[in-house]
Amino acid sequence: MPSEKVLTMPVQTPERPSRLRREENPPYPEYAVAILRSALDIHQNIGGMKQAIESLESTTRRQGDTLEEVGRDVHAAKVTMRVLIGVGIVIAAVIGWAIATYLTLHPAR
Repeated sequence: MPSEKVLTMPVQTPERPSRLRREENPPYPEYAVAILRSALDIHQNIGGMKQAIESLESTTRRQGDTLEEVGRDVHAAKVTMRVLIGVGIVIAAVIGWAIATYLTLHPAR
């Protein structure tokens, strides 16, 4: 049983010419050139956009790296301040202990 979905090519006869357009020239060559120029302009614009996107990506990456470095510097500053405050507290405690010890050993006359 033959399939119902058979594709047949049209038969070319003298009364029925071929529907293929191999022999025809473009009907409006100026229009075809204008379309080609427009397509080339679009292609150039797309290339420019790709370059702009790549530039934005590299700029964003550099800014992200800079922000990470700033974050590390801020963390280091916090740690340094905490250490300095801790050292200051220890020094103040030692000075306070020394004064208290001196006053207890040498009563006022």
